[in-house]
Amino acid sequence: MNESKNTSIQEISMYELVTVVFKAKWIIIICAIICGAISVAVAINLPNYYRSEVLLSPVQGSQTSSLDGQLGSLASLAGFNLAQDNDRSKLALEILKSKQFINMLVKKHAKLPELMAVKEWVRETNTLIYDEGKFNKQTGEWFRQGNEYLGPEPTITEIHKAFMSAMNIDDDNDSGFVKISFTHQSPEVAQAWLELIVIEINNSLKKRDIAEATRSIEFLKQQIDQAKVAEIQTMLFNLVEEQMKKIMLAETRDEYVFKVIDPPLVADIKFKPKRSLIVVLSVFTGIFLAIIGVILRRLFKDVEHV
Repeated sequence: MNESKNTSIQEISMYELVTVVFKAKWIIIICAIICGAISVAVAINLPNYYRSEVLLSPVQGSQTSSLDGQLGSLASLAGFNLAQDNDRSKLALEILKSKQFINMLVKKHAKLPELMAVKEWVRETNTLIYDEGKFNKQTGEWFRQGNEYLGPEPTITEIHKAFMSAMNIDDDNDSGFVKISFTHQSPEVAQAWLELIVIEINNSLKKRDIAEATRSIEFLKQQIDQAKVAEIQTMLFNLVEEQMKKIMLAETRDEYVFKVIDPPLVADIKFKPKRSLIVVLSVFTGIFLAIIGVILRRLFKDVEHV
């Protein structure tokens, strides 16, 4: 019995399938129209998102090639890196993507509602409308439906996920340039986010290096007091001098890690959604599913008659 069913299915020719599909053309057209109408309704109600971009160039650190081999070896033994750090921009980008940095950035500048609770941006009045089911702008109160044990306010993991979905980093290893983009319903908010990102990542690395250099100087001064040999004291003084230069450079340079080549602008053209593409794909999906349904119906019908 099973063999006769399989034989019946295999005997269906391509011509017969095409004929079946052609006979059901109105069903397929109706499915395509329905899918197209649904996609149009959905696409119209989707909010517009705008993307702002900034082009950065890594700032070259100070060179210390004048240091002789003995001093360089001593610095390495002490744990100090006096040479130019070519991976500083890589470190900055990893810090930028970290949960700790993102949480600090959002909380410091009170950007959490803009990131997590915006429902709509009104172009005419340039105002943000927040989802009242998540956030009350008047009281500053947060709400959560489901998973109440997490608390009403978004967690660090949720903040990180939302931030990373809005931000995109394009790091060109060949040219060294870094392009960072941020997508938001408001083009002005997207631009403001990028400006804050550049400022804070530069400040973060600056504070990190100043703190490290300060600790190094304190340690070196202790070693100078304990050193008995004049030559060693001289080398330690040179190390202190290099750390002092590092602090001075950090204090006097705003663009410490990244230099802005092309600043972020307020986008005047939406980035997404691509409504026409959504509609076209939905129509083709409806046609495809309708054809598959017609063919399967014919195959199962033939099997039942065997």
